Amino acid sequence: TMAEEISVTINDVKQAYERISPHIHKTPVFTSIQADARSGRTLFFKAENLQKIGAFKARGSLNAVLKTK
Repeated sequence: TMAEEISVTINDVKQAYERISPHIHKTPVFTSIQADARSGRTLFFKAENLQKIGAFKARGSLNAVLKTK
């Protein structure tokens, strides 16, 4: 079910990085003074839309595909 707990380890993250890093571009992280002021905290925005394919889900979908090999 969707309510099942999924456990992700640091090793899972490292393996995913190794799989996708040759195919994914590093994207910038932005901040916003206005957003920080409105939220009362420091916010960071990762610009994944700047991937070559223009989508923010490139990392997860690519990892899923490469994991099947």
